[in-house]
Amino acid sequence: MRNKIVYPNSVFSQLRDDCIVAVSGFNLATTPEYLILELYRHYAEFGHPKNIFLVSDALPATPTRALDSIAETLYKDANQEFLRGMMMLFLGFSPWLQKLVIDDRIEFYGWPIGIAAYWYREVASGRPGLITKIGIDTFLDPRNEGGALNPKASKKMSCKVTLVSIDGQEYLLYQAPKPHYALIRAT
Repeated sequence: MRNKIVYPNSVFSQLRDDCIVAVSGFNLATTPEYLILELYRHYAEFGHPKNIFLVSDALPATPTRALDSIAETLYKDANQEFLRGMMMLFLGFSPWLQKLVIDDRIEFYGWPIGIAAYWYREVASGRPGLITKIGIDTFLDPRNEGGALNPKASKKMSCKVTLVSIDGQEYLLYQAPKPHYALIRAT
C-alpha cells in the first residue's frame, strides 16, 4: 500500500523557480496558512523556489498572519527573490502586502472575486481565459489600467485584459498565467 501522507519539504523541493502557485482561502477561513508559511521557510532555507507568482480568488491573509507575515519579511529584504507578483482581489487586510505593492517591489493585479473564480474554471477547462462584459469602462479595461495596480505590473503585464469584439459587441478577455501548483487547505 502506498503512503498517501507527504510532507511539505518533499513537495516544495519539486517546485521550480518562476512557478505559478494558486492559493485558496479567504482571510484566514480555508487559508492554507501552514503550507504558505512552510513554503516560505523552504525558500529561506534552500533558496528555491524563487520568483513565484501567486494567484488567488481571495486574500489568503490577515494582519500578521499567512501571506502578510511573509510579506513583512520580504519588505525588509530589499533583495528578496521569493515573490515576483500576485493576482488577487484586494489587499485590505494585509498591510505588508500593500507596502510591497505601493513601493512597486512586486507586480500586482486586482480582479473582482467573480472574475477570478470563473477564470479558474476557464483555464482548468483548457480555455485561454474568461470572456465577459464585466469591467468594460473601469480600471480593468485595457484602455485604462487593465487591472494592473502598480507600475511594475503595468510594465510586465503577466496578467492581461484584452478588449475583444464578438458579433460587434465589446468584451474583455481576462488572462493570467495558468497555475502549476496549488496550496489548498483540506481541513
